[in-house]
Amino acid sequence: MSLIQKICACVLLVCCTSLQAGEEIAALGGGDKENFHPQERWAFSTENGKAVAKLKPKMTAYCNVPITGKLPEGGVIMLSLQLSGKAKPGTFLAGVGAWGSPTKQVIAEKDGLQTVELGFDVAYAKKFIKDGKIAMILRNSDSGSASPGIIQMSFHVPSKDKLLKTYRDYVAQNTVAAYEGAKKLTFVGKYDDQLPLNASTADQKRGFIPFTRNYMNPVYKKSVPSAKERSAAISVRLAKNETEPVQLAIKAVADLSDVTLSLKKAMPKGLSAKIYWVENVPLRTKGGTSSKNWHEAPNRLWPDALYPAPSIRNNEARAWYVIVEANSGAKAGKHAVNIAVKSGEKELHSFDLSIEILPFALPEEVDVAYGYYMQSSVSEEKIKNLAASGCNSTSAWPTFAPYINDKIDFSEWDKYFALLKKYKMDHSFLWYVGTKKQGFTLLNRIKSKATLIEMLKGIDQRVKSGKYPKNFYITLDEAVQNRSAFKSLKELAALMKEHTPNLKPFGVSLNRFNYTTQHKGFIDMLSCNGSFGQNEKWVKDNKNKMYTYTSFNARMNVGILRYNAGFNPWRYHADGTYGWAYYWPNGNPFNDMDSWGSDWIMVFPNWLGEPIGSPGMCGWREGIDDRRYLALLEEKVKAGKADQALLDELRGFLAADYHSEEKVVGDSEFAAILNDSEKLIKARGKIIDALLK
Repeated sequence: MSLIQKICACVLLVCCTSLQAGEEIAALGGGDKENFHPQERWAFSTENGKAVAKLKPKMTAYCNVPITGKLPEGGVIMLSLQLSGKAKPGTFLAGVGAWGSPTKQVIAEKDGLQTVELGFDVAYAKKFIKDGKIAMILRNSDSGSASPGIIQMSFHVPSKDKLLKTYRDYVAQNTVAAYEGAKKLTFVGKYDDQLPLNASTADQKRGFIPFTRNYMNPVYKKSVPSAKERSAAISVRLAKNETEPVQLAIKAVADLSDVTLSLKKAMPKGLSAKIYWVENVPLRTKGGTSSKNWHEAPNRLWPDALYPAPSIRNNEARAWYVIVEANSGAKAGKHAVNIAVKSGEKELHSFDLSIEILPFALPEEVDVAYGYYMQSSVSEEKIKNLAASGCNSTSAWPTFAPYINDKIDFSEWDKYFALLKKYKMDHSFLWYVGTKKQGFTLLNRIKSKATLIEMLKGIDQRVKSGKYPKNFYITLDEAVQNRSAFKSLKELAALMKEHTPNLKPFGVSLNRFNYTTQHKGFIDMLSCNGSFGQNEKWVKDNKNKMYTYTSFNARMNVGILRYNAGFNPWRYHADGTYGWAYYWPNGNPFNDMDSWGSDWIMVFPNWLGEPIGSPGMCGWREGIDDRRYLALLEEKVKAGKADQALLDELRGFLAADYHSEEKVVGDSEFAAILNDSEKLIKARGKIIDALLK
């Protein structure tokens, strides 16, 4: 898979008929040849009396947009692209930055003139300003045709109302496009819609059947609640310093408009709750090139203020996640909370939520790394989101390096790692410097071995001083699959051992134990997604650490994500768990059908605040909480106040049914599968009972 296929899109895109602009801050015309480079990749002409620049077929190239005004301190700036389209279908990518930019976005080409608007984070754009110009990267699709003609590129400062409307249109239009794209795949409709509806008189009067369902079990549009689920009351228990999701739902028996859920009164002291409606959208049933099927499944968690839910049609179901949080000041005991179901301002019904706060707090920190794979540094908003979801670690690829304009430069790195430390996101850092065959690899960019050593020494000094994470691991990705790359990894490890004692080489063995054994003698940590039992023994014998990694995606089963974040790595004494990936779309993030494979993301872009979460993100967080509960229990066992037999029982009780790679060959899913998510609930309950004794 190429970098372009993995590229992480995080921009707004809306096609509109006219340009609505605020204050212009940068502009470039299609006839300004000197700012398009390399020029041999561009064709310049005149169409309809306007100068245009076109990328030649199958090309990636660049341009520089001269700054004409003052950039705002923060927020979002919008790029307006005036294009001269063509009839031949294809796609065109545009983004701020250079090769490896995580902001490139797919633009669907259209015949005739169009204006496309893309939004960019100002802080990110400022990283690519040089000589008073903003650097841009553009790329053609592989369709073999030239790009649409660029008439004008201009950056503007949008108003909040403009930004909100653009964002809502962007989400809606790309969701519609996903349904269109799904027609190319085979629909798989295995929904829980076989039970009789049996709406009561009260249900018919209010227009819906209220029901509750464990958050790990999806509510589809076609779902019909079972008799056991048909209740407007639900209970939850959680410790202090914990969040817990609750799923509430309704099944419409009439058309309903403007339906929202809201708290009827303020939460008790020390407690808070956020309510999100769950959007069902077209998703591939698997993640990679063998994904030929799709279904409609829950994928996004929306606050109504940002993206209001559409009307509910007769016979449709809709769910809401209520994320309850108890801080250290929450009072132990039971608390009653009422949540109103409204149509406009009219209250139709209410749910009764009973919250039991346990008389103990979960540890704020555990000595286990939790992070996601990322391409580069991320904004402070995203760091806060990661910390709130239980992360204490992160990672980056070779596009993020203390090496700028062919010189060692730690200025951006020092700022970034200080930000990570501020939010306690500095437990571990995994840095992938790339293999020689990759065009963006750090080893190709730094020609001099002496320069590479000098840069690594600079990192080593910062790790030693505490400015950078103490667990600073470096690798070349899945090097063991390629002889040349594996040789480079060994050479890098030897270089680190000689010059940088505080940096730690690590190896990636996937799910194959024969890959693991080839790393003997030169790594400090093994990262794997299978062969857990064999790897656990191997790292213990070789005095290494073991991290697990798994496909954590918004489209995946929530219970499986929870299991892979918590109980499964715990069973094998893993020192860390990383997820693929926090945000790595293979196309538009709101269209899972517009690329060769599914999007690898846990959150979605939001230009007006924190990233948009997913049910999968809740599963990730609950898995981390499982391990925090286990840490308390292990501490109690160690003190002789709880029985070791319970820990042994849980390890056997929670054994995986199988590993996805055993059944899904050639697909991009790699997870330990536990089919019965109820086991996770029972296991958590057993731990709580033991802690209460």
